[in-house]
Amino acid sequence: IDDSFPLSANQRASVSGSGSWGFSSSPFGGVALSGDSSLVANTPNGRNQTHFTRASTPLELGADDKLVAHVFVDPSNPPSMVLFQWYDGSWNHRARWGRDQFPFGPSVQVSSVIPESGKWLRLEVDPATVGLGNRPITGMAFTVFGGRVAFDAVGRTTAPAPPAPEPAPSPAPGTVVDTVWIDDELPQPIQRVGLSGGDTWNDWITSNPTPVSGSRAHASSLSSGLHQHFFQVPASRGWEIGSRDKLFANIYLDPATMPEMVMLQWLDGSGWHRARWGSNRFPFGPSVRVGALPAAGEWVRLEVPAEDVGLAGSKVTGMAFTLFGGKAVWDAAGNAGPGVAPPAQPVSEIWLDDALPNNTVRRRTSGNDSWDDWITGNPAPFSGSASHLSRRDDGLHQHYFTVPSANAWPIAAGDRLFSYVYIRPGTAPSMVMLQFFDGSGWVRARWGSNRFTFGPSIRVGSLPATGEWVRLEVSAEALGLVGSRVEGVAFTLFGGEAAWDALGRVSGGASGAGTASVQYLDRALSDESILANHSVSENETMIRFLIPVSQETMVSQSNVVLVERSSDLRNWELFEVQESNENQIAELTVSASGGADQQFYRARQVESNEEGLIEER
Repeated sequence: IDDSFPLSANQRASVSGSGSWGFSSSPFGGVALSGDSSLVANTPNGRNQTHFTRASTPLELGADDKLVAHVFVDPSNPPSMVLFQWYDGSWNHRARWGRDQFPFGPSVQVSSVIPESGKWLRLEVDPATVGLGNRPITGMAFTVFGGRVAFDAVGRTTAPAPPAPEPAPSPAPGTVVDTVWIDDELPQPIQRVGLSGGDTWNDWITSNPTPVSGSRAHASSLSSGLHQHFFQVPASRGWEIGSRDKLFANIYLDPATMPEMVMLQWLDGSGWHRARWGSNRFPFGPSVRVGALPAAGEWVRLEVPAEDVGLAGSKVTGMAFTLFGGKAVWDAAGNAGPGVAPPAQPVSEIWLDDALPNNTVRRRTSGNDSWDDWITGNPAPFSGSASHLSRRDDGLHQHYFTVPSANAWPIAAGDRLFSYVYIRPGTAPSMVMLQFFDGSGWVRARWGSNRFTFGPSIRVGSLPATGEWVRLEVSAEALGLVGSRVEGVAFTLFGGEAAWDALGRVSGGASGAGTASVQYLDRALSDESILANHSVSENETMIRFLIPVSQETMVSQSNVVLVERSSDLRNWELFEVQESNENQIAELTVSASGGADQQFYRARQVESNEEGLIEER
């Protein structure tokens, strides 16, 4: 608010109580703080209020925004209360200075005294303290009790963006540069995490021991058998390994809980590559022995030449931290290259996360969708503190927003557009769609069946997996958006329900697009219900599919599934170790680029014997 209320020509503010309201160019004989005039309340006695709704431009709040107003209290006639109300569909958002003389609902007391008189003062309110932030503000009320007060420059203030970091200098020839893949948190975007034997990715510690890098380290649990935790990133996010690089990770062993074996595993397009320290207690594939167990009671940097584990010239997309017995704490891991700068990583720009963009001009919904459905749990958000929900519906339902063309996002060659989606098991739609508005029309990317009858769409792949956050990504080139500006995005489903998070674009980095042929073994070849669940697309960088676990010789307490791979159906190698589930289905994600033209996969049940060894059944 500055010089006038944000209302259309045929609207006006309402006044109630004693006294008068108006805009004045010389409040109390002084000058307006901002613009040409200030809003002045003149109240002989009692309560005096003016308010408006249906603002021509709603006020959207960002995550770090504050509500702000400037006031000038007449020193010769101060009020006993100054109160602001904000309207977002409800008036129950109030902040007060002075005595509580508002009988129509509770208010948050900012101060027990009114602002100092005789000068302009800036008043700030955190939106969260008055319950604001999830909806746009479309109205406001000013209330005083007695006295005279002028108001000016009323709205929100946005926290300034942090300064751009200075570019890192290129290393001098001959120096060794560490590229850290994981430190303090999992790398982003993450495609998959896994664990077995009691390990968890929730065990991040800040002390005992003090991390050797950053502020946190991740721990392996105490176990008597084989246990591990691993992560995998999309192919486009992987790390290129030079011919002279070394792979490293930092580890801390407690003398009282020493393992028999410490192992690091790395995943590239050909499978897992392993280095171990100590005894060989890993029966599922070959490993390179680097040396004895690391010293206990101190941080030790484990290091192995990439050439020794067959990774020179490869791209690593996953890493596993494995022990047999005991426990350990792990810190900064990655690769070190001589005389080269760290490889450039894709740069993400987030357009929407936790709230609509502040400059949103339109927001629309259809079906059961609503822009009021921001959730903080079930599931926990992938990014930030909230995600937005497409409420369950039987037909086509969607919600979308647009921004002014001046604030649209320019799209360059090589850009990919992305958003995260979470589908709860049992609530899967038959189609998931992202739509992008370039100022002249909508272009659409689709996963699953084509249930959209109002225009063409590009099929990117099968429906996303349920029960986990999945990153949807589509190239701007495939959508014909290169050189355009995106002014709006729609989140569309046919049937079902989904939560959405972190929308934006990523620039730079290789797309990793490729093709692969996936074959199924045994019953899967003739089981159409299983075959229907695999996801293969020429435009996808990863392939996800399901394998029935062999049950012919199942034992009652089996708890481990071995996933093996072969290119000729004769020679099999271990590809992955998983925990069994009640559906007896192994879920598998493999790279769509590189490797043999044809691969076969099988899954078999195993269990631990009394000594903790893994036995095949």
